[in-house]
Amino acid sequence: MTLRPMPGLVVKTHLVGEDTTAVVVTGELDFATRDALVEALTAIEELGTGGLVLDLRHLSFIDSAGLHVLIAAHKRAIAGGWRFQIVSGPGRVWRALKLSGLTNELPARTEVRGRPIRSSISCCHPCRIRPPRRPQTPSSPFRTS
Repeated sequence: MTLRPMPGLVVKTHLVGEDTTAVVVTGELDFATRDALVEALTAIEELGTGGLVLDLRHLSFIDSAGLHVLIAAHKRAIAGGWRFQIVSGPGRVWRALKLSGLTNELPARTEVRGRPIRSSISCCHPCRIRPPRRPQTPSSPFRTS
């Protein structure tokens, strides 16, 4: 019997500009791996940051625990007054963000710093969550007024 190793999560950080930190995550963000990302984000926040870009383009999977990490970081950005941006490419992660409604809560962007990407979610300072959009209902010929 051959056992497949657990995928895990790799978290890398680097400075972007003078006051913004980029956090690039690779692998799977789930209940078992979320603490690694929470620790990295918390450490950056405690050191002080003007902004944080969370790059999820190399993430292969995210579950509800991972989505909770993103929501909690966004709420801390609102409370702390710093910029928070999530970048996601197409695939499973984008689908999870879309299905969870997170793409409706944060303004969607198609580029970061002038560079086009496939898809992204971003929230720039000051963070404001927009109310969900009302679904458009087609007018019915049977409508009575």
